Amino acid sequence: MRSSETSFKPDRKWSMNPLLLLIKSKQFFYSNYTTYNSVQPKASMIKGIFGAPLEYAAMCGSTSFHPPLDLCVPSPVHRCFTEIIKRGLYFEGIFRLSGAASEVSRLQDAFDQPPTYGKYLDLTNYDIHSITSVVKKYLRNLPDSVIPMAVHEQFLQTTEMCRSPVEAINLVALLIADLPVAHNHLLRYIFILVSHIR
Repeated sequence: MRSSETSFKPDRKWSMNPLLLLIKSKQFFYSNYTTYNSVQPKASMIKGIFGAPLEYAAMCGSTSFHPPLDLCVPSPVHRCFTEIIKRGLYFEGIFRLSGAASEVSRLQDAFDQPPTYGKYLDLTNYDIHSITSVVKKYLRNLPDSVIPMAVHEQFLQTTEMCRSPVEAINLVALLIADLPVAHNHLLRYIFILVSHIR
């Protein structure tokens, strides 16, 4: 068998997180996906943004991006990611270390308050680890994870089927394109944050 026909053997980093391959594919972030237009639930059903399905985010405060991004993500994610990119990228253990529980709780309460759900909350005086902690808490509290459980195994198996990193990128991009719109937008926005981290 020629070397070009041998199966791609992902290194340990890719095996642990095959989605890291997409970071090198910048054009992935700017491709034209369907804009957020799913059927919205009644406002009376919304109790707060934490623990609500992603599809409710537009009613609980969301942020839309103009082209070329064309994304709509929940306000806590957008506000926290913006602050992390602004002043948190060089902190050691930025996502590993936790913020003070009392400050994380205050932030969560602020993001859960109608009618703006923290859209105009000033985060400059909050500890950066509290900001990362609250956005992690938001993502953990989603009823269905960013990558829905129904397709989770497909994502994990992607690198095992591929012969090259390029093939893996293409397959993962196809899987992401098939995600529900709200999940697609949020996952792509997470990649944008990760692409800033060195």
